[in-house]
Amino acid sequence: MKTVQVVFTIKKEHISEFIQLTTLNVINSRKESGVLSFHFFQTYKDSSSFILLEQYNTIEDQLLHREKEHYKIWKNTIINFLEKPYEVIDLIEM
Repeated sequence: MKTVQVVFTIKKEHISEFIQLTTLNVINSRKESGVLSFHFFQTYKDSSSFILLEQYNTIEDQLLHREKEHYKIWKNTIINFLEKPYEVIDLIEM
């Protein structure tokens, strides 16, 4: 299993657009055969801070996800919404 947490800080003026586009990305990602779970969170303390928690069957499934058209559109669009570069954290289940 491959699990990642992706942390975003979004410019205030783009929060609504980010939520809308990311929700569509989540819906489409959950349809992929290699995706075990795909969750989208906004933090309580900072409304511009978001987290994606993604689980894949394998690393290869994660790489296949990155080739999907919905992911490419999402990534190319949200890049302009970022306050700072997003952070990808690889997780190991204990």
